[in-house]
Amino acid sequence: MKKSAVLIVILVVNGIMSNVFSQTKTSLKNLLNNVVEDAVNSVTNKITTLTPEDIAGTWKYSAPACEFESGEVLKDAGGKLIAAEVESQLTDIYSKAGITASTFGYSFADSTFTNQYKKINLKGVYSLNGTDKQIDMTYQVAGLIRLGESSAKIEKNGDKLVLLFDAQKLVKILSTLSAKTSSTTLKTVNSILSNYKDVLIGYELTRQ
Repeated sequence: MKKSAVLIVILVVNGIMSNVFSQTKTSLKNLLNNVVEDAVNSVTNKITTLTPEDIAGTWKYSAPACEFESGEVLKDAGGKLIAAEVESQLTDIYSKAGITASTFGYSFADSTFTNQYKKINLKGVYSLNGTDKQIDMTYQVAGLIRLGESSAKIEKNGDKLVLLFDAQKLVKILSTLSAKTSSTTLKTVNSILSNYKDVLIGYELTRQ
């Protein structure tokens, strides 16, 4: 084979290999990106928009939850310690109020919900803003009389559901329950929770 022909063959092969290598790098990059994205999503179970189907089912209380309305507060260690302290206090408060895994929870179905507290099941309707992660719940008697309303920030991560209320709004919910149970302890809890300012507090729930 002549030198010129050999050179042409080498250039062609190099061109093919370069193209293959370039495509391989792109494929590997895409594959790596997909793997990383899948891994992150599998860890966080991130849901960009919640739907009624996402929250359908029964959820039981598992732990208190809190979040400062200003995310800036939690950017330093001090803020995280404050949040941890609030949650620690809520653990004791909820326990005294009888809010436990066996006595408290929510069930969601279509546009209706049931809020279980001890032996009482309060029913109502809800509307879900899945993009802004907000749920508005209206408690009703016999499906007609409004007993009370509450709005909460709602977040879902795998089999965990978090409901976060303004402290004053959570007090209203517990006041509704208190009125139904005539619980002196719960009324005391309400007065304690009313002292929380600029913080969202609520519950972490586990799917049953």
